[in-house]
Amino acid sequence: MRIEGERLVDAPRERVYQALTDPNVVAATVPLVERVDVRDAEHWDLVVKVPLPVAPTLKLEFSLVEKRPPERARLHATGGGLMGGATVDSQFDLTAEGEKTRIRFVADLQFRGALAPAERLLEPVAQRQAERTLDAIERSVS
Repeated sequence: MRIEGERLVDAPRERVYQALTDPNVVAATVPLVERVDVRDAEHWDLVVKVPLPVAPTLKLEFSLVEKRPPERARLHATGGGLMGGATVDSQFDLTAEGEKTRIRFVADLQFRGALAPAERLLEPVAQRQAERTLDAIERSVS
């Protein structure tokens, strides 16, 4: 599944880029995160509660796979457990518009195992979560 969107944020690109690539800022924007373990500035793990009945938690290993400050970042996350897993590839392109920054994002999500049949149910949840994450990023840089 693919989700995408854009947002104009009232902050300079450098600050927006820093927030989008900071594991602690990102983890704090996601309400379903139970724990974040930072290995280094480019690798971290999130333990996430899957929003489905009786679904187990899901450990996602994040890697910052492309860095072009302050204009672009690409993240890769993969993880799972006994019941299935997920892979997420996301990229953020940042464009300065005066003192503001336009964020354009694309995220490709793939679910495996028992989570795969629920993909259609998870699509609106993923889209809402992307918007909530951008809301939180916007609040953190304003």
